[in-house]
Amino acid sequence: MALARDKLGELEQRLRARADVSGNEERPHVRVVGDLQLLPRDVRIAAARVMQTGSANVDEASRGEGSACRRQRPVVNLCVAYTGREDMAQAAQRCREAVSLGWLHPDDVCEVRSIR
Repeated sequence: MALARDKLGELEQRLRARADVSGNEERPHVRVVGDLQLLPRDVRIAAARVMQTGSANVDEASRGEGSACRRQRPVVNLCVAYTGREDMAQAAQRCREAVSLGWLHPDDVCEVRSIR
């Protein structure tokens, strides 16, 4: 995990340097996604710092009048501590919502058993 922490630190420094040289318009918005609670505390802190640096002074052009004509900043998604379990939980939640909204009949939902 030291490698992840170090690389996130390097990314933070590069984002800061890029903002100093070219301003916030060229700096990408960075999102670190996944189950971050699975990461050690020092890596979570490094991820939070990168996200904060990457979202500092968030594109003012995306807010307010005339925003459709202005260029938006690029977005970088870093997927870490990401498991198939998260996908399965989200799929189950979407099925539950579809049933509650009447888009899916309860009989159309069945239990899926894992194959070992």
